[in-house]
Amino acid sequence: MKIVNYTPDQNDLPRLTEAEESTLASLSDEQIDYSDIEELNEDFWETAERRSTSDLFAPLRGRVNYYEDLTTPTTEEWGL
Repeated sequence: MKIVNYTPDQNDLPRLTEAEESTLASLSDEQIDYSDIEELNEDFWETAERRSTSDLFAPLRGRVNYYEDLTTPTTEEWGL
């Protein structure tokens, strides 16, 4: 079996349809499958730092798109 790696173009991601957004918004936490996400244990939290979005993106110059939630795109500029 051949392994194929795929990296989506971050500048050309497909938009969610209204039906997809509605479906995601209606899911409860119990309905979401988190089984492929490693649980964060005490070792993680001992070294964790609380940082703002602007701190996280400070090294980037220009325009950065990020999503605070699935339905609200946000665009801010840093370092211009």
